[in-house]
Amino acid sequence: MPEGNQVHLIKAAFLKVLAHPLRLRILELLGQKEQSVGQFAQMLSVDQPTVSRHLGILKQGGLVTTRQDGASVIYRLQNEETVQLLQQLTELLKRKLQVDQELLKSVEES
Repeated sequence: MPEGNQVHLIKAAFLKVLAHPLRLRILELLGQKEQSVGQFAQMLSVDQPTVSRHLGILKQGGLVTTRQDGASVIYRLQNEETVQLLQQLTELLKRKLQVDQELLKSVEES
């Protein structure tokens, strides 16, 4: 396999880790402060096994890390660039929606 394809496979795997609404919300919350599974479950109104599964995917993907705090496992972002990535994604989507709205308006006016 050519080297360029390997890079694209790695990028696709990384994006697959992000490709779930709950994982995106977890990352946004971790951008504000570190949390335990129980805190996430309460904040997101999701059961703890579901939160744990998604945190495991994020950890395996290298986006979050953990530390022990007594009996609790605390999750935090692996690096702050994740927050910047999510902010850039939000801005990109805002621009796309603006273009879509302008296109819809021009179709409606024709």
